[in-house]
Amino acid sequence: MMLLIIIIIIIIIIIIIIIIIIIIIIIIIIIIIIIIIIIIIIIIIIIIIIIIIIIIIITTTTTTPTITITTIIIIIIIIIIIIIIIIIIIIIIIIIIIIIIIIIIIIIIIIIIIIIIIIIIIIIIMIIIIMIIIMMMMIIIIIIIIIIIIIIIIIIIIIIIIIIIIIIIIFIFIIIITIPIITIIIIWS
Repeated sequence: MMLLIIIIIIIIIIIIIIIIIIIIIIIIIIIIIIIIIIIIIIIIIIIIIIIIIIIIIITTTTTTPTITITTIIIIIIIIIIIIIIIIIIIIIIIIIIIIIIIIIIIIIIIIIIIIIIIIIIIIIIMIIIIMIIIMMMMIIIIIIIIIIIIIIIIIIIIIIIIIIIIIIIIFIFIIIITIPIITIIIIWS
């Protein structure tokens, strides 16, 4: 009896450790993805600013020898537009981070509920088996292991779905960002 209880407790601890490791890995992946997106966006914006300013300076200096007031105004307008775009991008990133945090919280809640259910099932199974025959302990252990494998498979499926959702969100985010930038380039070119 005590041996069975110890085995069940060890199995539950192992499940909890695996869940915590998976959650930590997901959070790290999300943070890395967000950092990469921010770096790419900043690089794109800097390149666009430089290209636009160079184009304006070249076009104005070919017509007039010096940079005019209109050129300065145009450059200021461009900088203001780019600042607005950066603000929009930051807002979008914040929204994505909030969505990701909500998803992680939901997953943690689901995992905790699953663990509680499994513990209850294990206790019920233990009581029933003990009431019938102590020799059935091996069967109980096999059932517990099968349940644990099923839970781990469910957790992995949930994680894969979340990663797919995150990738879709990132692609949508990139599309949303690139459309206004392309339109600005077309307008100014």
